[in-house]
Amino acid sequence: MTSAHVAFYKGKIFGVLFVVFICGVAAGGVGMKAYLEHTAASRTQTGFHPDSPRLAVERLKEELGLDDKQFSEVHSVLDECIMQEADMLSRIESLRSDGRARIEMILNDQQRETFRNLLLKASDRQ
Repeated sequence: MTSAHVAFYKGKIFGVLFVVFICGVAAGGVGMKAYLEHTAASRTQTGFHPDSPRLAVERLKEELGLDDKQFSEVHSVLDECIMQEADMLSRIESLRSDGRARIEMILNDQQRETFRNLLLKASDRQ
């Protein structure tokens, strides 16, 4: 391969990588905007963001005048509660999945298909 070919392919590779990078940046921007719009809709009435316990505790620290020890303890309680909630949600999902599988084992093929469609419709409404 001549140096002209190498330079040509290097330019092509650089161009492809640049386009992929720009597409990734654009996709990230769109995804971040969608995420922020979704999470903004899920804020509680108090204005605390459910996905950001640190921000919630910081706001409590300011509004309640928490000292450093209280701040640390409140943060610890929130961390513990969040972990327990995540564990519960995981267990609930496992129970649902197990229940669906057990129901599907009882049904014939046509009923199973109808059952799956009903589940899809129910999830679309949520």
